[in-house]
Amino acid sequence: ENGYDVETYIQLYNCMGFLMQIEVETIAQIIHNAKKPVMTIKPMAAGRVSPFVGLNFVWNTIRPCDMVTVGCFDPEEAEEDIEISMAAIERRMPQIEKRSSPNANQDAFGK
Repeated sequence: ENGYDVETYIQLYNCMGFLMQIEVETIAQIIHNAKKPVMTIKPMAAGRVSPFVGLNFVWNTIRPCDMVTVGCFDPEEAEEDIEISMAAIERRMPQIEKRSSPNANQDAFGK
């Protein structure tokens, strides 16, 4: 106990461990054992993982009282992040547009 009068904690948390000083598993345990809600930041590792991967990881490894914060460039990004987040919470696939990728033009994808 440090005696700080706080209502929530803030913690870097993403599947890559980006900018985190200790292992992802250790941070997950710290969040799980926290006495107050935790506000997680950098779920997409500053653009190093897709919103689908980053947000699904965080939403599926935090407690119901914890929060996920994201930064968005424009309203469309915010809309996509919200849909992915709601889908993760509701345990369903998000209704989002496919991302452009050179691999998506392969025969396996009907192109």
